[in-house]
Amino acid sequence: MAKIKEIKDLATIPMNSNELSVIDLKHQIVKIQAVMKSVMIKDTHYGEIPGVSGTVLYKAGAEKLCMTFRLIPKYTTERKFHDNGHMTVFKKCELFHVSGFKAGEGEAVCSTLEKKYRYRNEDFPTGVEVPKAWWEKRDASNLPKILKNNGVTLKSPMQLKKEGLEIATGKIEGKFQVVYRKKVENPDIADVYNTVEKMAEKRAKVGATITALAVSDMFTQDADTFTGIEEPEEEEEENELKTVSKKKGK
Repeated sequence: MAKIKEIKDLATIPMNSNELSVIDLKHQIVKIQAVMKSVMIKDTHYGEIPGVSGTVLYKAGAEKLCMTFRLIPKYTTERKFHDNGHMTVFKKCELFHVSGFKAGEGEAVCSTLEKKYRYRNEDFPTGVEVPKAWWEKRDASNLPKILKNNGVTLKSPMQLKKEGLEIATGKIEGKFQVVYRKKVENPDIADVYNTVEKMAEKRAKVGATITALAVSDMFTQDADTFTGIEEPEEEEEENELKTVSKKKGK
């Protein structure tokens, strides 16, 4: 008899009590689009990266969306320390609405074993400045041609492999040049522990925001997850203020 009563009680719960109506869903999409247009700034809150399809959501953009929809992050962290001094951080971000319900979550990993943290760049200048036109596409395959057009004798692919070099762009005395780059092990790996911690948090929060707001059709995950290219994290707030001030001055 108790079992029959339990089934009856469950059947009386409104099936749509926690669901968005079609109108609510439309309003949410319109609000996100309005925030992008009126508040968010391209290349500060979101952007387009060569080689990555779709619009990339940056950490600053995720923060604006979370503020708009009153989503509060809660983080869970695990760290693994390797015998060689490297560290891997596992981060989970849960987003809760101010009313208390859980809106979504995202998990991410970042490690000092990743190429951009494990190694440091040792650049050998060629004296050839990077043309302004190159920055539009940032196609590394065009760099050898730039050197050749400027009269530089290129190292053969075999020489590059033997010497552990690659052709890249680097800042030499304040100007970007085409350089021969060699990656060397970072002797002070502990110096990037904090950076890796922050990066794992950023990746988790961006992923959680995209999931919670169901905007994977509008944004893709942070670019650094796929390409090693990332927006400047430490300068986000400063760049945002500069951009706003510049707009006001027009």
